[in-house]
Amino acid sequence: MTLVLTAINAACVVQASDRLTTKWRRQRLLGEHDAIANKTIVYLAKDGPMVISFAGVAYVGSEPTDDWIARQLAGREPQRLPDGRIMSVTFGRFPARTFNQACWLLQSAVAAERVFEGGLEIAIGGWRIRRHRLVQTALAIVKTGQATVRQGHMRLRTKAFGAAFLKIGADFNLSEVKGLPADHPVWSTRPFDAAVLSAAISDDLAETIVNKAKSNRAVGSDVMAVEIPRWEPDGIRKVTIRFKPQVERQYTIQGSSVIGRFSAAFWPWIVTPMGVQAPSISTGGGGGLRLCGWQIIFEAPGANNSPGLLSAHFSLQRPGPAR
Repeated sequence: MTLVLTAINAACVVQASDRLTTKWRRQRLLGEHDAIANKTIVYLAKDGPMVISFAGVAYVGSEPTDDWIARQLAGREPQRLPDGRIMSVTFGRFPARTFNQACWLLQSAVAAERVFEGGLEIAIGGWRIRRHRLVQTALAIVKTGQATVRQGHMRLRTKAFGAAFLKIGADFNLSEVKGLPADHPVWSTRPFDAAVLSAAISDDLAETIVNKAKSNRAVGSDVMAVEIPRWEPDGIRKVTIRFKPQVERQYTIQGSSVIGRFSAAFWPWIVTPMGVQAPSISTGGGGGLRLCGWQIIFEAPGANNSPGLLSAHFSLQRPGPAR
């Protein structure tokens, strides 16, 4: 179980998801399964960026569902290190698909995968360039039993001060956030700053998920938020990914001896035609990539590292399915 909220308005596309995967037996919640899981993928299509998150079946066989989604989009098996971890960053030529092609690819792959008959929802939000204009998209791909349906809009129309919302996962009343974008004081500043507004909405969506986690043990309180503000034709194109934990996450680098322990930040899949970044961990604080003309910015609480450890960024070894 998870909760994914996507908000789209004239200034930005924002998606926030909790990161908790859980263990169940006979429809009874046993507790947390994978504390370092991710449920989000950022994909750069030929005609625009999208953010994708899922709720439901967490593994396809022994493969985490986010890895499975990223593999469909990347068009190949990921490169692995000798210890079995996926390489943190792989550069090269990957399939260049349009936004629409990527959505249909995922829908077809989900429909063909029998394990998802146990239930899967995928939320997609993003921008695409159509006839030289920016168009917003909000889609949900839902599979229950043998039926797979696609809901939402490839060409979403939103009023300047309104918003469209998409929710997947845990039961949640969207009326609790319907007035959220128009209520932000940043709207009253002209011209408004799309990046500032997207960060404010990101904070509100994250707070909403954290509040839901207090009453639903199957929803986690650590949040991954992705913000894609509107850009000008000659302006900076950027995607900001924020890791928002409710408690400090500590991680230890181990070799022949313990190398260091640090305040950790976790990052999702990034798939582009020029390269991919696998789910990874870093010393927090910030950082980023530049791919296909886009800045991918990582933001997290400041690191509290051990003496002598300046920075670290590496891929994760994920556990297998819960038994």
